[in-house]
Amino acid sequence: MLSLIDPAAMIAALPTLAPLPRRRVQEILDGQLADMTHILIIGPDDTEAVIVAEIGFSPLKLERLQFSDSGLEPAWDVLHDHGGWFELAFCVGNSGFAFVLLVEDHEPPTPLVRLCRAHSRLDLGHPSNR
Repeated sequence: MLSLIDPAAMIAALPTLAPLPRRRVQEILDGQLADMTHILIIGPDDTEAVIVAEIGFSPLKLERLQFSDSGLEPAWDVLHDHGGWFELAFCVGNSGFAFVLLVEDHEPPTPLVRLCRAHSRLDLGHPSNR
């Protein structure tokens, strides 16, 4: 797992990243959101425990909808399938701060990849998929 907690870390990591994570990190830097974004790049060997140790919560946990008892809903604010990579965004409070998780799609799938596959669809309208 690669944890990019500030603009300096994001800039330093750019040359080493795969194309989709590189593009998304650059877009976050260009959009001037880097000071308010913590990016995790999650690969096949990264466990739920490692993610929780880094950001303090599990993206695998679901929360019940407040206005409906028809089932469980994901806790993330955004999930995009970029074809080979999933992007999950978790906004925290009203400050604009967000955790962005870039999750590599792989075989055999980890529980996080299975969750992303189950809840996503390829978003052809998203700028990173064009």
